[in-house]
Amino acid sequence: MRRKRGFTVIELLVTVGIVAVLATVVLAATGSVRRKARDSRRKLELAQIGRFMAGGSCYSPDGGPGTYDLADLFGELTARYPQAKAMIPRVPRDPNGGSDERTLYSYILSDDGKNCALFANLENGGGTRHPKGNQRTDSREGDRGAGGNRGRTQ
Repeated sequence: MRRKRGFTVIELLVTVGIVAVLATVVLAATGSVRRKARDSRRKLELAQIGRFMAGGSCYSPDGGPGTYDLADLFGELTARYPQAKAMIPRVPRDPNGGSDERTLYSYILSDDGKNCALFANLENGGGTRHPKGNQRTDSREGDRGAGGNRGRTQ
């Protein structure tokens, strides 16, 4: 009599299906952890540059009041304050698509030059924080599409 060895096609398909479902559950669970980790990095980077830029008052760029990407200000900051290069060795950039040319972090200076804010696009939402650490503004809609709301820096 012949003994049957191996698995049937049905058994193999059921096993592959179970593994696929488990993999989907694990990837979904780690996705939220990754988003939180990127948000933590954004908060840390903006807190670091915010402490430097708000040394007593709002930083006033050569271009005057307005909205700036941090990449536009980084060269100006390091030229005006050489110690900035030691404190912030590279342009801080968003971990989810930022580059040296466009960081996806914004600095806003009011027309009167008395109010300023750093903004990041957090994936888990929140409010915003003034770089001085004591003035908060409302949450603003992000400019990166599905990335979420602009969020609190700390």
